[in-house]
Amino acid sequence: MSLSTSSTGEVAPVLESRGDPIRTVVIDAGHGGHDPGCLGSDSQEKKITLKMALHLRDQLKARYPDVKVVLTRDKDTFVPLHKRSEIANEARADLFISLHCNALAPSARAISGSETYVLGLHRAQDNFEVAQRENGAILLEDNHQLNYGDFDPNSAEAYILMTMYQNAYLDKSIVFADLVEKAIQQHGQRPSKGVKQAGFLVLRENAMPSVLVETGFLTNPSDEAFLSSEAGQIKMAECLVKAFGEYKTMMETGQAAPPQGVAQAPPPQKPAQAPKPAAAGPTESHKIIPVKVVDETRKKPAASPPKSTAPAADEVWYGIQMGAFSTALPSDHPMRKDVHPLIERKEKGLFKYLAGPFASPEAAEKVKNSLVQSGYKGIFTVAYRGEDRIR
Repeated sequence: MSLSTSSTGEVAPVLESRGDPIRTVVIDAGHGGHDPGCLGSDSQEKKITLKMALHLRDQLKARYPDVKVVLTRDKDTFVPLHKRSEIANEARADLFISLHCNALAPSARAISGSETYVLGLHRAQDNFEVAQRENGAILLEDNHQLNYGDFDPNSAEAYILMTMYQNAYLDKSIVFADLVEKAIQQHGQRPSKGVKQAGFLVLRENAMPSVLVETGFLTNPSDEAFLSSEAGQIKMAECLVKAFGEYKTMMETGQAAPPQGVAQAPPPQKPAQAPKPAAAGPTESHKIIPVKVVDETRKKPAASPPKSTAPAADEVWYGIQMGAFSTALPSDHPMRKDVHPLIERKEKGLFKYLAGPFASPEAAEKVKNSLVQSGYKGIFTVAYRGEDRIR
């Protein structure tokens, strides 16, 4: 899937019919325990996100009793980023919502508003700085090198490598993120900075559509007062529930029926006009740039990689990661028919599928290009030494 973005990294989708039931939602209250997150003049991010998560859980359970709601934490405890993904994958969640608060330097106190992120390469410096700050939580973990390898939250190169990870759920993530920002702006009457992409570790391993919502800036007095109040926390939860209701309808019926209080998204055949120049001041309006969303399955049969023998235990080999899923692909899945040989591996609770093995990255790259031409999107080359992944 190709994405069209603005200079600030904002994205928005045009959705095709799906028909996927939404049974389980995981709500992730950012930070916690010895990780306070952002600090306002009289507030802590970890406390606000927990209260907001509890309100969101209660509202979802009251309005959608058939939907299972799971929290990554329900008290002031520290949960490693990789554990949050494990909780979501083990619950076989259909949607993952991570709640956070933003912060900037004291000189930028006037900047306010929400912004919702999906996994991807940050298209602007401020996106990188948000991801850098949120991912810095791994340095508070005892075994962060074991859990995240050599990932350095302060290295721009590390984020470029992160974008190689497969995310077969990017289209749906963008759809939900866009609905969240619309609900915050229209129902919550709060400023919105739009939908953006950046490399967040808490989204990287999730086998479901996932978003990270920066609900506002604790460095802005108005945002801090709103988010610190119970009324503000309840209102933000209401916005997320309204976005969830429309998303659930869209996924399960393929129809974009708007929920009460939230305006209908622009029809697909009429892309939004280019945004007008913002008025003087730091606050940005919500700008929508439509992109075409296609299913992650290909349009026509893919070229088959050549057959090859299994590598030795200590041999370095290469594969093309085709996808990562919470459950094994059914026997009649198109990928099983189109890609031969297809390796199935279970890693960290996910079923990962690779074309290969190949003796060199050049051989893998050649086949990958053929697969991309055939319609497979988001695939990338990985390297293993025997059973251990090394890149």
